[in-house]
Amino acid sequence: MPTYSYTCKCGKTSEKYFSIHKDKPASVKCECGKRAKHDFMADHSTFKHGASYRVESLALGVDPEDLAKTAAEDKAMGSEASEWVVEGDVAKPVFTSLEQHRKYYEIRGYVDKDAFY
Repeated sequence: MPTYSYTCKCGKTSEKYFSIHKDKPASVKCECGKRAKHDFMADHSTFKHGASYRVESLALGVDPEDLAKTAAEDKAMGSEASEWVVEGDVAKPVFTSLEQHRKYYEIRGYVDKDAFY
């Protein structure tokens, strides 16, 4: 049976199993009593199979000359990339967990329209 991930606003995540022959609910009840929404990003992450999460974000890339300044701002804001990869004329942040990736967007007020969270 497929595993579906649900995330609540309180921060708790849970996995539920539903038959592929039935519609899965868009939300389930969380331990805190609120409704946890289906988290598509977690469904398709690589965590379930033991592989590590690693995302290099070209969209959040900066000019390599601005890398030191950007990294310092990250640290001051409380959301740092795990590392930065410089390729040609762009330095890209690297995220090693879904939570780190989400936090980076949230603190800056960015919206990842492809993430479904």
